[in-house]
Amino acid sequence: MSEDSDKKTTLSNLDQLLGVEEEKEGSRNAATGSPSGYTCPSEALAYRRFPPGKSFPTLKLSIPTIHKRSSVGKILTNNTDEEGVDFASRILASLVYALPLLDGLKYSSYLLQAYPSFGILLLPLTPLIKGYFSLGFLQIVVFFGLYFGVAQNRSLPRFVRYNASQAIVLDILLILPDVFMALFNGIDGPPTGGPMLEAKILLNNTTFLYVYLCTVYASGSSLLGKAVELPLVGGAAKNQTRE
Repeated sequence: MSEDSDKKTTLSNLDQLLGVEEEKEGSRNAATGSPSGYTCPSEALAYRRFPPGKSFPTLKLSIPTIHKRSSVGKILTNNTDEEGVDFASRILASLVYALPLLDGLKYSSYLLQAYPSFGILLLPLTPLIKGYFSLGFLQIVVFFGLYFGVAQNRSLPRFVRYNASQAIVLDILLILPDVFMALFNGIDGPPTGGPMLEAKILLNNTTFLYVYLCTVYASGSSLLGKAVELPLVGGAAKNQTRE
């Protein structure tokens, strides 16, 4: 008897901790339709909170939908594949970077004198270099032909027009080193020594390496069907090719 009494006392204390108030058995059965007795306090708590005939509350989670944007026909950023670019478009987009590379060769003299082995990388371009510089003043025709015939030609894919615009902006950017070279030369001619000569050599090498690395990287990426955004010129090229 004492054991049963201790068990009832323990269950009663647990009911109080769970917030289950004692009710008369008849009123409890009439109100909830529960069995005549509870086998455990948790059962009593369950009947009290969720009586029969009522549905349990459900938690609704709102999961945001992630929309995948198609890259077809879009100007792409670095290392992003351009879908649907045919082989002819890749070749044309790669060749347009020859223009800024050829115009940037005039800044390579000091670098080639210091590192003659670097000229080996330019040997495949020897016929193109000779043909381009033999044009003289007609080089401007090549520039405008690339601008109006490729960059502004709406019949060509945007992939090609974007790369052509980027090559043209890169070629135009070479005007800035020309201005600085005129300042270095001054009235007395090119510097022959001192800090002015060092600054001129640094400007020449930096300009040529920037143009060379940009054209090689962009040309190679175009062959792989990737449209890359070059530093300093990529933003302007995007603005030129917006619909």
